[in-house]
Amino acid sequence: MTGTPSCGTRSLSSRAQQPVCRLRPPHWTPRLTSLFSAELKRLDEFTFRFNRRRTPMAAFQRVLGLGSQQEPTTYEEILAEGPGAARRAAELTG
Repeated sequence: MTGTPSCGTRSLSSRAQQPVCRLRPPHWTPRLTSLFSAELKRLDEFTFRFNRRRTPMAAFQRVLGLGSQQEPTTYEEILAEGPGAARRAAELTG
């Protein structure tokens, strides 16, 4: 090959040589795959919601079922973890 490119060459066979820079994927490949992956997630979400558009009760039943499987939360637990909990703890240790 005359006029060897600056990126070097790699022998693929005894007859053919390709510039090494032509064997690498383009610099925009990771960005393209990332965008494609994000679009697939959006399509998956759309499909999920589209298939359930006629059964809004299913979502309510799901939330109701999740709530019924947990232990009840006491008022003291809500106060201990809710807004202002750090302030109340500081007042108690004073």
